[in-house]
Amino acid sequence: MPNQSRPTFDFCRTYNGSEPASHWLKRLEFELRGDSWSGIIAPEHYLSSVDLLLIGDAADWVESSPEISTLFAGSHTSESLNRFLSLFKERFPTKSIETIPTTFSEELEGLHQNAEESLTSYY
Repeated sequence: MPNQSRPTFDFCRTYNGSEPASHWLKRLEFELRGDSWSGIIAPEHYLSSVDLLLIGDAADWVESSPEISTLFAGSHTSESLNRFLSLFKERFPTKSIETIPTTFSEELEGLHQNAEESLTSYY
C-alpha cells in the first residue's frame, strides 16, 4: 500500500538549471523514495514531479525541445525516464575542473629563475 503523504520537495526544491542536474536529481530521488514504502519510484511519478519542479532555464529547455516535451506528454515508461535523464544531465552537466596530470619531475623542470629576478624573490 503506497504512502498516503505527498513529498513536500522542501529538500530538493525547484530546479532552474544553475547547478548540475545530477546533484539536484539525487535530492529529488531522496524525497521521492521517502514517499514510497518499497523505495521504488514509478517513472510516471518521477517524470510528473520533475515537470512540476522545473523553472527558469530548465523549464524553457523542456518547452523548447520537442523530444523532451514528448517524453513528458507520452506514456511514462522506464525507457522514457532513462532517455529524459540522459538528455537532462547532458544539458545541465557536472562542471569539471580540467587538470593536467604532471609528475614532480615535470613540474620541477618548468621552474626557472628569470634573469631580472633575485634569488630571494625566486625562492
